[in-house]
Amino acid sequence: MSVENTIWLTLDSRTTGGIETHVLELAKGLIQHGLDVNVVFLRNYGHHPLRDALIDAEIKTISLDGSLWSLVKKVKRLRPKIIHSHGYKAGLMCCLAAGLTSSNHTTTYHAGEMGKGKMALYDWLYRQTSRFNNRSFAVSDEIAMRLPVQPIVLDNFIATPDIFPKTDSQIAFVGRLSEEKGPDHILSIASNLKSIQFHIYGDGPLADCLKQQAGDNCHFHGNQASMESHWHKIDLLLMPSRYEGLPMVALEAMSRRIPVIAFKVGAMEKVVLTDQNGWLVKTNDVDTFQQKIEDWLRMDTCCKDSIREAAIKHINTYFNTQNIIPLIVQQYAEGSGESISCCNAICK
Repeated sequence: MSVENTIWLTLDSRTTGGIETHVLELAKGLIQHGLDVNVVFLRNYGHHPLRDALIDAEIKTISLDGSLWSLVKKVKRLRPKIIHSHGYKAGLMCCLAAGLTSSNHTTTYHAGEMGKGKMALYDWLYRQTSRFNNRSFAVSDEIAMRLPVQPIVLDNFIATPDIFPKTDSQIAFVGRLSEEKGPDHILSIASNLKSIQFHIYGDGPLADCLKQQAGDNCHFHGNQASMESHWHKIDLLLMPSRYEGLPMVALEAMSRRIPVIAFKVGAMEKVVLTDQNGWLVKTNDVDTFQQKIEDWLRMDTCCKDSIREAAIKHINTYFNTQNIIPLIVQQYAEGSGESISCCNAICK
């Protein structure tokens, strides 16, 4: 296959998170549909769990030095058919590189939060680049409304993983320890439910402060290169986020029959159906959030199993890779003005 038929999935990443999980699932899905894919790390920050996962999946990677010039040179030399960026830094750099090299650029807007200070400026600039992209995707209507042009709202997706037997019944938070994800709410609830153990997976700017404030029933497991060895321990996922798009962690949990309690933000109402496969609570209503946890703990096994099965069924029906990838390929084709086959390579 000619390198000129390659799709580049680009990102600037130091660690794992929702974008990294999305890129991995997208790369796997595109390859399963017969397309040639390279995942491009704009800067090599050293060992990276995503790179390990890509290598394990036999997906090609490229690492650059973080400069616009190195990106432009690589694009000119390899001439990818489509550059699909993820995250504000990759989006900004790839928009410029695409303009300088007359390349096709697509980006996905993932972030539900606006950021503050310098980050707010970068976020604004990134949103303005949607005017120049061949195609722009947004993972929620809320994110789409903040763009100056109308993007394609496209749900996140996941392939149904192998599910291992449950070994524990942890109540857990999985995500970045930052204000927008609301981990402080977990501590507040834990202080009221002292007989319940809460498990917190992740790292971030609030980590030290949270650890100092936490009670003995809060267990911090730190950043995980992969949650694969931990999902089977978790029985209920807590997502008290103040801002979200359509979070991959919810799809990951529910595809493993783990129900979710979350605040009603972003596109969460597409994923979590109250009293069917989990519960949505009015944003910042910590008392009701806590009540839903207590309801789950009192629930009998039959009712819990019904909710677990509804969770995985909903993901398989609406957020499965096989349903979403053909839509992305179609948008690639319309954006590039060339035919793209889901069974073969990109055709001229």
